[in-house]
Amino acid sequence: MNIQRMHSEVKLRYNKLNSNNKPDLPKQFIDDYLNNAQDEFIRICYAGNNTKKFKIGFEVTQQRIDLLSSIVIPEETVSSVSLFKPNVYKIELNDLTHPYRHLIRLYANTSCGKIECIPVKHEDIDPYLRNENTKPSAIWRRCLYVVASDGSNNPCLYLYTGGEFTITSVTLSYIKEPKKVFFGGYNTLEFINGDATAPSTVTPAINTELPQTSHDFIVDIAVQLISRSLEDINQLQITEDKITRTI
Repeated sequence: MNIQRMHSEVKLRYNKLNSNNKPDLPKQFIDDYLNNAQDEFIRICYAGNNTKKFKIGFEVTQQRIDLLSSIVIPEETVSSVSLFKPNVYKIELNDLTHPYRHLIRLYANTSCGKIECIPVKHEDIDPYLRNENTKPSAIWRRCLYVVASDGSNNPCLYLYTGGEFTITSVTLSYIKEPKKVFFGGYNTLEFINGDATAPSTVTPAINTELPQTSHDFIVDIAVQLISRSLEDINQLQITEDKITRTI
């Protein structure tokens, strides 16, 4: 489903959009709603057991795997690993080939071979480093890491080795940040405000990078967001019921 078809489906499913009953929306607004829907769809699919209305787990079933498959980068090795402080290595996620969204899997390539990296909360890192059953270990092939930013607000991973091994590179599987959809024929607000790389009137249409199996859900979520913005409770409930029954 290309971006033109997605716009058409949004209008069709919202019913009476562009009529005397409900006003039409500019294509800029529909693009914004579709991009918000795309972001919401990724959050819902990745979060798993959460407080959202739609409780969808990442890769719980084959359907769930297919829904995000085109933006999953299975394995990428990063060699730009720096020593942050003794026994702690830093990897900047901006060094990845694609814009980073969510981490799925991480392991370190070390002087002792391939070692699994285990995520730890910041408040737990010191207890984990002291505990014989959880601290980094070359024997048990275990490394700890936390996610944080550096002084320039760049997202980073900090890997703790406990002095058990040295890290030469890391290999990640992750969800990349998909491109924003763009119908075309107008200057985006980002372009107007000075971002020369943002879409403008000369930029070709941009379709969603998510799999074809996800497009219907993205359109439905966009309709849901429009309904909520325009306080159309009846349409909101109808759309939520459809998503709940099919996703």
